[in-house]
Amino acid sequence: MDFQAEDAINWFSKMTNKVVINKQYLTALDTQIGDGDHGDNIAKGFTAVSKLLHHAKKEDITTTAQVFRRSAMVLLMTVSGASGILYATAFLRMASVFEKKNRIDHSAFTEAISEAVEGIKERGNVEYGEKTLLDVWIDLVELFQSSEEFPQASLIEQSARRAMNKTKTSIAMKGKAALYEEHSLGHIDPGAASTYYFFASLAEVCEEKQNGRIC
Repeated sequence: MDFQAEDAINWFSKMTNKVVINKQYLTALDTQIGDGDHGDNIAKGFTAVSKLLHHAKKEDITTTAQVFRRSAMVLLMTVSGASGILYATAFLRMASVFEKKNRIDHSAFTEAISEAVEGIKERGNVEYGEKTLLDVWIDLVELFQSSEEFPQASLIEQSARRAMNKTKTSIAMKGKAALYEEHSLGHIDPGAASTYYFFASLAEVCEEKQNGRIC
């Protein structure tokens, strides 16, 4: 089953709900090893995205590529700090893949999130295991690459949760969190936490589409 523009809009809507509900939790995580503004920034950014997508037809947003490209632009305009730039970079890279596809099946979707990972690496000058949101993205790419079709919704959620929790065992190497050095151990990276909500939202979309088997 193909991934459609309405699925992308549903995905972003669910993400918005999650980060708004968990804004204080994300802020608390960021207060421990960062600037303490991740919750507010992400909630603000995705609220603005959902507001745009609520009027998708009026705004002439009709393809999955357009959903991701326009959402990226909104995040760049509304979210301060590295997180907005990295999310936007990921979405722009995904849009660049979707624009070239007649249909978005498992192969195209896997290619898109793989391209998003490369964008995050380049834009953020970050690698796997440095306690950032990239850690979650890479684990999800590996899950999709190891599957012949969209993974079960439960596996998407579990993989994202496991990747998020794994950041507690690594020392931060990037951003303000890196200043804490060994003291960053034992803390979940806030960017990894919001990325968990992002992929948990995807899992819900997949579950709704076909009983949690494939998207």
